[in-house]
Amino acid sequence: MGGLCLVYLGKGDTPCEGLDVVLESYRKRAQIIIDFVHSDDVDFAQYPNISNDLKDALQNCSDDIDKATTGDEKIALIDRFDEGGLRLSQGIHRDGKDCRRDDSHVR
Repeated sequence: MGGLCLVYLGKGDTPCEGLDVVLESYRKRAQIIIDFVHSDDVDFAQYPNISNDLKDALQNCSDDIDKATTGDEKIALIDRFDEGGLRLSQGIHRDGKDCRRDDSHVR
């Protein structure tokens, strides 16, 4: 979902509050994608859809942010965002862009 710079914040079994900032920015970006309103009208190419599966994956990752308490859990959640497509330059985001591009070309 964004650039992640490696900074030593402590051991994996500690809270690592610095990762909270990263996860909150991921949550905000995910919500923008989840709330995006697509168009089925003549401007569909400008506002193409994103699949519900991808929106659900984003929502599940966002919902799990509050459950992650240790550094290890937070890093694992960041990895889920990334592999699920939410490295909002790869992963869920990449898949979402592909989905939207395909939707706009199908019409």
